[in-house]
Amino acid sequence: MRLIRWRRSSSLAVSFVVAAGVSALYALALAGSTAAALPPGCTQSGATVTCTFSAGSEGAFAVPAGVSSLHVVVVGGGGGSSLNASGGPGAQVTSDLNVTSGSNLFIEVGIGGGAGDQAHGTTGNGGGASDVRTCSIADSSCPAVGSANDPRLVVAGGGGGAGGVGGGRRGGAGGTGVNIPCNPGMDGTPTSDSDQGKGGGCTSGGAGGGGAATAGTASSGGAGGFRGGGGGAGYFGGGGGASGNVVNGGGGGGGSSFGPTGSVFATATTGPSVTISYTVPASALAATLVSDSTGKGPGKALPEKAAAIQTAVTAGQTATACAGIADYLGLVNAQTGKHLTASDATTLTNDATNLSTALGCTSVPEGLGTAGPPGAGMTPGRHAAVPTKRHASRCRHGSRGRSCVRPAHRRLSTRRPPQRR
Repeated sequence: MRLIRWRRSSSLAVSFVVAAGVSALYALALAGSTAAALPPGCTQSGATVTCTFSAGSEGAFAVPAGVSSLHVVVVGGGGGSSLNASGGPGAQVTSDLNVTSGSNLFIEVGIGGGAGDQAHGTTGNGGGASDVRTCSIADSSCPAVGSANDPRLVVAGGGGGAGGVGGGRRGGAGGTGVNIPCNPGMDGTPTSDSDQGKGGGCTSGGAGGGGAATAGTASSGGAGGFRGGGGGAGYFGGGGGASGNVVNGGGGGGGSSFGPTGSVFATATTGPSVTISYTVPASALAATLVSDSTGKGPGKALPEKAAAIQTAVTAGQTATACAGIADYLGLVNAQTGKHLTASDATTLTNDATNLSTALGCTSVPEGLGTAGPPGAGMTPGRHAAVPTKRHASRCRHGSRGRSCVRPAHRRLSTRRPPQRR
């Protein structure tokens, strides 16, 4: 059997590292490559993680390693309705926050709405405010809200509650507009006696509508007076409504909203919530790839390739990392159903694809990332031996005897010796 040497074509060339060197990189990568778990209540799509917080107990968020910016959407609650009037809508504030890795943030959703007067008919309570802050609401050492060191970074105001009885009035909306960093809440709608609660301002709460209605304070909405709606909470809360004509109540004022430069203030269309999203850094995605590759596939091929990719990412060698990802995806595809289960293949493909997206890699080169038939993309050179076609043994007779061709490269000949005369 004749052997022909094969090599990979230059169009599909992939860098190879000496086995000993790769093994060393692999061992080094495993020493510090535990994949970071997602924070509670968070989901990941590609390289983006999104965490959602709903009304209830205070939420906490630890800024992951390598993350320096958070995109937040903070939504305040709408005010409650009465028999014939609706509460004011809450505000929605969208902001990008500069943060420090390892720092902690605290999230409040739908808190502080003022109570409407329920003793003299159905009225609406003020909507709660939502915010992101730097210290817990339960921490006695935390600076006071409304002070010069207010810990709140973003606040979405709540809407005012509606006034009561047959002709009750609508509550005011939570603060929206184009002002930075604060937009005041809207006043509630009055009856004929101007008894509405005033919207929360940027330095003080909104005034109450008279009688027993109270003014808003930093964070909280005021309580409604006789048949009045409650004030919405906010950066500063709206005042509670009241009843000047002893028949119908005025609406409570909406709470003000607050956000840093670049924030967008709009009217909320959903219930109160806080959503935080961020892009996972490439270094963390590479660590996840190494961790998930451990023990997968034939031998150490996948873990070693993942370790080499991580090393390239750490060194800032994006092109090398991207080439390695393409090679890695090709191996995963080739081993799916053989040494990799479909579930493992999906996990590893997602890990590699997420990292590729974060690095801004271009599309996978042709022939990589898609398993072809054995020997696909190969041209003569090293790393493969292909036997020549076997030929059947055949003989022929001639005037000088018989000549035979054997299956291999050897050629044998037999002839009758010449006769002596």
